[in-house]
Amino acid sequence: MKPERRSGQSSIEFLLVVPLVLALLLLTFEFALLYRAKLTLNLATFEATRAAAVGNASFESIQEGFSRSMAALYIDASRFAGPGGTVGAVVGEVTGLEPRAQVVDAGRAAVPWGGGGTTTGNVNGSDSICVVRINPPEEAFGSYGGPANEIPHSNLMYRDEVATTGAGALSIQDANLLQLRVVYCHPMIVPVASTVIRSAMLGLTDSDLLGTPDAATAQAPAGLSAFRRQCLLRGRFPLVSESIMRMQSNAIQDPELSGNCDG
Repeated sequence: MKPERRSGQSSIEFLLVVPLVLALLLLTFEFALLYRAKLTLNLATFEATRAAAVGNASFESIQEGFSRSMAALYIDASRFAGPGGTVGAVVGEVTGLEPRAQVVDAGRAAVPWGGGGTTTGNVNGSDSICVVRINPPEEAFGSYGGPANEIPHSNLMYRDEVATTGAGALSIQDANLLQLRVVYCHPMIVPVASTVIRSAMLGLTDSDLLGTPDAATAQAPAGLSAFRRQCLLRGRFPLVSESIMRMQSNAIQDPELSGNCDG
């Protein structure tokens, strides 16, 4: 005969398994939200690169293109929603309903371009978005016979394809490939999961997690940049995206794109 299992034993097994299942479920929710944000970031980085390709690779054009797509994460749908959360068919049908374009503009304005500064390791002046121009490098500007702070774009098919010494060993054709890297700090909002992820990436101890970790004393793994570190300390996850596109205008040197999000 098989020995009968005591109810106490079953209760212990239940108490051991349930917390693990709940933790995995919460982590799944958090990573699903991060995946959605990463897809939005990929599109926004592409739009920023495309805007910069026709906008002289300026930081201002990058901001405009990036915010246009990232607004999807910051739109407050309740501002154009009717009773019960249903979207009104015609603007003005419901009291307090706002035009969709106005709500979208508010979403663009909410994209966090400010609030940081050089203390975060980001010359863009933001503690949530860091944009770096990977290509062309700084030394490429003024090395191809154009103005001192520009890279000519016209007549590329007729120009010498030999790499220019002192220009990052790039030909003018390669220097006209604009490559951007964006590091975006996305808020982690799922309880427990956000703490586990932050702890794993920062190497925090239990005592550090009892309150808000101090940026000056919390130990971070080697190789974690100042910008990514402050993201994690604020409960945000640093997502990274890159995009490359051929310039359709002269690239002009912009000091706000000469930083290093990973330095």
